Amino acid sequence: MRNIYLVGMVGVGKSTIGKLLSEKLEWGFIDMDEMVETIYNLTIEEIFNSYGETAFHEMENKILLEVSQGNQQIIACSEGMLKNPKNLSLLKVTGRLFWLEAPVETLVNRIKDSKYLFLLTDDHTKILQEWLTKRKDLYQLSDVIIPTAEYSPDQVAAAIRKIAFDSGKYQF
Repeated sequence: MRNIYLVGMVGVGKSTIGKLLSEKLEWGFIDMDEMVETIYNLTIEEIFNSYGETAFHEMENKILLEVSQGNQQIIACSEGMLKNPKNLSLLKVTGRLFWLEAPVETLVNRIKDSKYLFLLTDDHTKILQEWLTKRKDLYQLSDVIIPTAEYSPDQVAAAIRKIAFDSGKYQF
């Protein structure tokens, strides 16, 4: 397996779980949001406010084309990465896609101090539910769906590791 891609909504734990999994496997870890911020020397909020969401995803797509060519990487994708059909194809060809899933109520509780709160201008629950409704069909195209709400990041990382390398089912 070349790469492991973690997809899902903001607050689901992609970065936290990705870092843990990276340590366990001794693979590299890439957080796509952090990569965009580093390369473009702007925060995600600055990009959205100055250039818009479309520009952010274009920046991200350019980086993904390069990053996906690597091997033995855990890559935490932005919540909207799969909106571009080319990205989905690229992820499927260059690795295995894991949807980290959690109910909206769990996500709302997890993002209270998040740097992504600027995206959720009004009713956090309502906005996250709308996003999930729009993206759920895309997320379901992942190779594996992993529930995260009732499990620790260590448990989720262990499940991904077992599924990725033992080709078996993992029981929580």
